[in-house]
Amino acid sequence: MNTPPILAEDTSIPLPTVVAQQANLNLVAEGEGTLSIGSRPSQTVTFVTVTSFPNQQVEVSLRLADGNLQRWDGQLISRSNGEAQIRLTGAGAADATGTLTARYQGTTLISLSGNGTIDVQPFSIRFTIADDSVSRPPTLGMVTLAQQGQGVFGLQGAQTRRFPLPQ
Repeated sequence: MNTPPILAEDTSIPLPTVVAQQANLNLVAEGEGTLSIGSRPSQTVTFVTVTSFPNQQVEVSLRLADGNLQRWDGQLISRSNGEAQIRLTGAGAADATGTLTARYQGTTLISLSGNGTIDVQPFSIRFTIADDSVSRPPTLGMVTLAQQGQGVFGLQGAQTRRFPLPQ
């Protein structure tokens, strides 16, 4: 049986350097808005995320009231004073052009608006965060609630048993 050679203790193996791609903007908002595309009925938008990356690429996700999700791609044109301008380049498998304006504070998206075309059909979007969310003060701490006692646990089709809760 052959023994593999032993390397000197100070032999180092070079490792490749990997840099994680981090988002420049990571905006989230729950609110209400309207998305109109061509002659289709307007759709209600309930949730929006806007994420940009160091290469200036942007992904915009729109959650519609019917549960569907729209994902749009774009290029960050400018960003200053709580406002970002985005040039659309695609909407899923569809071609898209136009400009979106995202207003934000910290990581909270305040509004998203814009217009253009999706597969040569005109579109417009107007979305605003819920008013009570804008004025809500930041949460400073976390509240943890705990309770002790006894309870009844029932499982359908099984006999009900009493279990004491841990003290």
